[in-house]
Amino acid sequence: MPSVAIVGAGQSGLQLALGLLGNGFDVTLVSNRTADQIATGEVLSSQCMFESALQTERALGLDFWADQCPAVEGISFAISGEDGKASSSSGRHGLTGRLSRSTSA
Repeated sequence: MPSVAIVGAGQSGLQLALGLLGNGFDVTLVSNRTADQIATGEVLSSQCMFESALQTERALGLDFWADQCPAVEGISFAISGEDGKASSSSGRHGLTGRLSRSTSA
């Protein structure tokens, strides 16, 4: 059985670990939090998940919040250049996804 160690138990690390486990890998997941803190602790970030991540979650049986999360219909962002001037963009950008969580106050 092939084995792998994954450093980081955030959204990507957990998805990777579960996917590899489901494909016969021996997985060691390294985190600075305990399993209980990961499962029951507070949300540490907010995630805007796009279709590729949503597809991965559906394939792994992790799509637990689809009924509770609003769809993402657009996105906006600003990037500051070296000259201090900001460039911004907003709109649909051809992206689909869902806002999966919100941070606690």
